[in-house]
Formats: sequence, structure tokens, C-alpha cells
Amino acid sequence: MANQKKYYRIDRAERISIERGLNNKESAKSIARNLFRSQSSITDEVKRNRVVTKGSGKGEKLSVLPEDACSKLLSWPYVCNGCRYRRYHCSFKLCLLYTSDAADD
Repeated sequence: MANQKKYYRIDRAERISIERGLNNKESAKSIARNLFRSQSSITDEVKRNRVVTKGSGKGEKLSVLPEDACSKLLSWPYVCNGCRYRRYHCSFKLCLLYTSDAADD
């Protein structure tokens, strides 16, 4: 990537862009390209700052998934943002979301 800038921490505006991208079901590559970041920076950011919104441990960041977690949480996007079952039809007890507010903490 010729346009990739030197490493700087991901700021609030970039986190908001990541959240919007996840909600719009964009790929990590697409989000990274829009932010002039590496794809691994985006995926690491999402994994590091996913928050439990349903189930035990609500409100906590979760780094290791339990064995009975949804298989969709094992690959991109690693969260339930943009999932069509998220609101009413998800049968899993665990729901993880990436929000820019939680990532800023």
C-alpha cells in the first residue's frame, strides 16, 4: 500500500468509521482501504474492543470466546454488528458488538 501512513493510534473518528463499516457489512479490506490502515490493524481493533451486550458479563470486553459461541464470531467481522439475526432471531446466549464508545475507554 503506497498510501499507508506511519502507525498512529486509531482515533475516535476512525473508530466511528469502523463501526459504520461493520454495521453496513463491509469487509475488513474495504474499511482498511478507506482509512489508509492495514487490514490486520482493523481486525485487531475489532477483536480487542468487542463488548458483550447479551448474556453473562454484559458490558465487559471479551478476548476469548466460549466454546458454545456462534461460529460467525470466529471469523470476520468477529462481532454481531450487521448480523441479520442480531435483533430478534438469534438463539445464541452471547452477543458481541463493536462500538466506538466502548473502544475509546
